[in-house]
Amino acid sequence: MGTVEMEEDSQEIRDAEKGKAFLEDRLLFVPDGMPLTLDMLFMTLFQVAAMPGMGRQAINAVHAVTYLLKEVEMGEVAERIRDITNMQFNKMMSL
Repeated sequence: MGTVEMEEDSQEIRDAEKGKAFLEDRLLFVPDGMPLTLDMLFMTLFQVAAMPGMGRQAINAVHAVTYLLKEVEMGEVAERIRDITNMQFNKMMSL
């Protein structure tokens, strides 16, 4: 996989707090002050893709990442449910 190098000075956002404030200031993370969830981030990515001036490649890239993140999330949720179910089943069988 290739890497992309960016100049340090060209990056305004350097941590999660500044990132969230940036998104809230531009009404991309609505409502302001809400707790962070994956679903809110998915919606934010779709809103970013709809921003004026976004090129077709950038829009497609943002959409692709959003859908892939959703698949990862669903896979992790399914794995957690399976693990909890197995643990509960094993406890019931040992009684």
